[in-house]
Amino acid sequence: MRIEVLIDGQASLGEGPLWDVQEQRLYWLDSLGKKIHRCDASGA
Repeated sequence: MRIEVLIDGQASLGEGPLWDVQEQRLYWLDSLGKKIHRCDASGA
């Protein structure tokens, strides 16, 4: 297994990652920063 960093998320408390198959995007929450983040498979 190979594990690598996709992006530097800069979340205060990042949690709840969700991969959307149709959009090919990763979503996650920053609970303390009160933000929803997303990136695509290329890291953009």
